Amino acid sequence: MPSFKDIIGQDRALSVITATLKGGRVPNAFFFLGMEGVGKMKTAIALASALNCIEAGPGDGCMACPSCLKIERGTHPDVIRISLQEDSNFITVEQARDLISALSFVPYEGKTKVAIIDEAERLHWAASNALLKILEEPPPKTLLILLATRQDALPSTILSRCQRLKFAPLKTEDIVGWLMKHKEMPAEKASLIAAMSEGSLGRASMVDDKFLERRRKIFDQVLHARGGVAEIFDVAKGLKKQDIEDFLRIVEGLLTDLMWVWLRREERVKNRDFVQELADAAIGDGIPGIVRVYETIGAVRNVLVRNVNPQLAAEAVLLSAQPQGER
Repeated sequence: MPSFKDIIGQDRALSVITATLKGGRVPNAFFFLGMEGVGKMKTAIALASALNCIEAGPGDGCMACPSCLKIERGTHPDVIRISLQEDSNFITVEQARDLISALSFVPYEGKTKVAIIDEAERLHWAASNALLKILEEPPPKTLLILLATRQDALPSTILSRCQRLKFAPLKTEDIVGWLMKHKEMPAEKASLIAAMSEGSLGRASMVDDKFLERRRKIFDQVLHARGGVAEIFDVAKGLKKQDIEDFLRIVEGLLTDLMWVWLRREERVKNRDFVQELADAAIGDGIPGIVRVYETIGAVRNVLVRNVNPQLAAEAVLLSAQPQGER
């Protein structure tokens, strides 16, 4: 179970949180802003434990008492987590109203009711409006924590009523150390995966041999245009909605690395095992080909909030990397 001491690379945010706990000045709402996989959810859970721990004093949870263990299992009645429902593109107004109803009651067995909203940038506008009331008139002994990767998707009326904490990308060496310790990974492989993760421990911890194999296939399609249309369909086959962002990130990373190689800035390359191949690569129609792929990625991202077919989206991106005369 995460405690504050288990969260790496977020000393500034943690110092603010622990100071508010020890000073008894916890706000009614926090807004945790940062890329995915940098410790926002772990910090929110650790904060909920610190506020409701039976044994420990202010500052952190003991991670062993009944309250802390229930929070870890997600069964504590006073700690509520809200996220996107399956097959939904937004956090709905019904979810917001249920949350407001739950927070209107006094804590059932803990000291403070804590509500954690993950991917708060996906709040439907009606859900945001519903939450505004509880932010304007927060019930006593409640804390709302919003987690988001973007703040421009949230209304200013919500943001102005939260204390904002920025969660920075983690240092590469911190991710390498974690992978070597917790995944028993060789230093060379850990260094490669840490560079690819771009500061996200969550991303790094999810990389496995299957992911690396998919990256190779995508590399061949985007940078070498190998195999033609049939191979493109094979690469895209079976992609699920939750996979599409990883797919887009892989393509963007390869294109960015290609540009760094062309600029003779190989030290900036993330896919370090592909440096020589990047130097030899010829994507589509050169620079126009790269621009075309980036434009396609942008178009795909714009429709991700709808029920876009992930396989068709991936095929569109890969087809855009083909030389125009071969499509």
